[in-house]
Amino acid sequence: MVGVMTVSESTQAPNLYGFGRVEAEQEAMLASRVAGQLERFADGVVPGQVVEQDAAVAFIDQADLALTLEDAQAQLANAQALLALEQAEQQRARSEYESFGRQLSAERQALVLREPQLRQAQAELTQARVARDQAALNVERATLKAPWRAMVQERLVGAGSLLSQGTEVLHLVG
Repeated sequence: MVGVMTVSESTQAPNLYGFGRVEAEQEAMLASRVAGQLERFADGVVPGQVVEQDAAVAFIDQADLALTLEDAQAQLANAQALLALEQAEQQRARSEYESFGRQLSAERQALVLREPQLRQAQAELTQARVARDQAALNVERATLKAPWRAMVQERLVGAGSLLSQGTEVLHLVG
């Protein structure tokens, strides 16, 4: 006896049974590098969604950071002006020293020619540049970006949360 069977084409997912533990190849707890209030998450940054590398995932309020940058830029302009004034004072001191017509020891000459004051003005200019660069970097860091292509596993805080430096915001897995 022969049995006849009618076969039809269909799409089906196979049932697989197994045991074990699935671990992500990469995992990161994305944290804030600046303090501030979390304004919002980028569109599509929800658990289970994939975000691309370097894509913005969260935004921190930049108002305070922008003011700090503006203040640092003003401090830099002030330090540049003070350096220019000190250079003019040094030229005046050199002119007076040369018209005086006497030779002094190297140590006394450095004091008369205002070399310590010039070094101080140059150091203050360097400090002002560093403060400006740090403030600009903090404004840039207010936008959190995905370090690599990843899936959002969990949002650890909500929009409106007050973040301190190092507060974990998202759990990402690769």
